[in-house]
Amino acid sequence: GLTPSLLSALAVVHVHGPLTLGSLAQLEGIAPPTVTKIVGKLQDQGLVAGLKDESGPLLSHLRVTPQGFGKIDEVLGAALVIARRR
Repeated sequence: GLTPSLLSALAVVHVHGPLTLGSLAQLEGIAPPTVTKIVGKLQDQGLVAGLKDESGPLLSHLRVTPQGFGKIDEVLGAALVIARRR
């Protein structure tokens, strides 16, 4: 599932991305090892993907995948339904 911390990171990549892991950690206010775990979980779910740096084998930036955009739309749609019921 998508925990609040995963959803937050996904939203930050969506709004500010493509982002480096360091930039994501800074924007989220969390330690780099924590952001690495969060990004791993997002990648496992197919919600974000890394863009490779042409100068080396490491991932340089994260971007939201089409599946990730779908999940964002799903969450926002559910939030609108809840808001309309109030």
